[in-house]
Amino acid sequence: MRFLVRMKRLTMLLAVPVAFLLVSCAKQGYPGGGPRDVTPPAVVSMHPASATTHFSARTFRINFDEFIVLNDADNNIIVSPPVRPKPQYSVKGKSLVVQLPDTLQPGVTYLFQMHGAVADFTEGNRIGPLEYAFSTGALIDSLSLQGRVVDAYLDKPYGKTVTVMLYRHTADSLWSDSTVTLSPPSYVARCNADGTFRFNYMADGLYRIVAIDDADRNLRYNGNEAVASLDTLLRPVHIPAGAAAPPDTSRPGLTLRISCDSSQIVQRVTKSDFVAPGRIVVATAGPMQQPRLLCDDSLVWRLTPGADTLHIWMRRPGCNSTVLRLCDASGLDDTLKLQLRKKTSARRRQADAAPADAEPSFALHFQFGQTAGVFDTLSLTSVNPVVHSSDTALQLLNLADSVRTSLPLRFDSLGLRARIDTVLSAGCKYQLTVPAGALVDLWGGKNAELTASVDIQGEERYGNIFLTCQGPLPPNTVVQLTDEQGRVRLSQPWPDSIPRIAFKNLSPGKYRIQAFGDLDSNGRWTPGSYWLHRQPEPVYRFEKTFDVRENWDIEETWQMLR
Repeated sequence: MRFLVRMKRLTMLLAVPVAFLLVSCAKQGYPGGGPRDVTPPAVVSMHPASATTHFSARTFRINFDEFIVLNDADNNIIVSPPVRPKPQYSVKGKSLVVQLPDTLQPGVTYLFQMHGAVADFTEGNRIGPLEYAFSTGALIDSLSLQGRVVDAYLDKPYGKTVTVMLYRHTADSLWSDSTVTLSPPSYVARCNADGTFRFNYMADGLYRIVAIDDADRNLRYNGNEAVASLDTLLRPVHIPAGAAAPPDTSRPGLTLRISCDSSQIVQRVTKSDFVAPGRIVVATAGPMQQPRLLCDDSLVWRLTPGADTLHIWMRRPGCNSTVLRLCDASGLDDTLKLQLRKKTSARRRQADAAPADAEPSFALHFQFGQTAGVFDTLSLTSVNPVVHSSDTALQLLNLADSVRTSLPLRFDSLGLRARIDTVLSAGCKYQLTVPAGALVDLWGGKNAELTASVDIQGEERYGNIFLTCQGPLPPNTVVQLTDEQGRVRLSQPWPDSIPRIAFKNLSPGKYRIQAFGDLDSNGRWTPGSYWLHRQPEPVYRFEKTFDVRENWDIEETWQMLR
């Protein structure tokens, strides 16, 4: 009996560690996670092999080392020369199968370029550049042409999907500018993220080159797309795989500068609506040149600096519907039937809360902060056009000596902006007030009171930039000062006879400087035009950012032409 009890105790003692070991082993059998798979599928084989000649198959297969999926194959697989109808793409396990149409031409080399079209099944890792080529003739073409497409104004990759097209030039080819709108190209390539492109497996000959932001992927220039082209003919050369293009002394680097000529945009109204009773906003696809508004109601309007948006005020108080005809020299002629939309419940409650006999008022806004300098322009804006301003519309109080001054406000021709035309003393703090009712808008409404204080700082608050051009200036140079976001703050011609130019009395901050050759002398940068065979005006950018500080001068030398 004692023996049996001891055996039971021994069995229990042995069972505990055994169970622990079994649990431990069971835990070790489960996956522990590990690093995420970031390796894209790798090609194992191709059938038929790439670069096959006398190609007569109707399908080819690319085999990978893992299960794959397709990602928008019609757009991410580029075929040169283009074929119609498009090839059919399918996945069978670890293989990409391409079904070819019956329209392949004899004696032609075809190239399939795959830009992220294939990804692994589990993690979605996309393959890098992959090419498959074959020839329906006895020889496979082996020449290449490569280059780069950059934004003509920003001098960096365009940031969108850019398609580069080549058109074969022969003695009997009927080339015209409209060819790019009507006929498919001989070869097609897609730009990489850095703007580079490369054509491979090309036949010898001369080619015209055109690059477009082909958003609709139809391989046609529709007139509205950003475009770059060259009038010179190009000849491909032999470029070993992975090597850069050999230098060409007549063309030191093939760079296409793409831009969108707004004058070629098909002008149309993109937005038209009442934003409030009596107030309308109309936006167009491109800038307006000389807009004319025809309406039974009397109205006031203004065009925004970008020239693509109109703000309109109807003179009839509370107007909530109208018929408006908008004509413009850009080719626009549109009749708009506008109706104010019904108020939301929140807007209805707000309107109902206002006393029935309340006098209508409108808002003003000062365009300055708590501090300003003696060289800063102080101004205010009105949400409605001002038609009357009293001679004492602005009350100015010097808080240092309590001297009070009354001034008129002179609004611009649209009645929307007024500069404060008075000299404020450095080192003083002022309180500016526009009393309620000092201004009257076109509907007879009077302004609500507006008050703000500002500290005026002296010349020591500002910094200066002095820039000397080393070497000759480009023709008709216009130099511009921009902020870090690229917004132009100052723009002025740089006379050929003056090598040194100054930007004075700048508020502290970071600035950049750029210039362009104003070849058409219109005072602004002009993009290229495909139809006019005009290249974009050249842009020059000073690579350094200027950190302007108070009471500080910056001297720099710029060699614009290299």
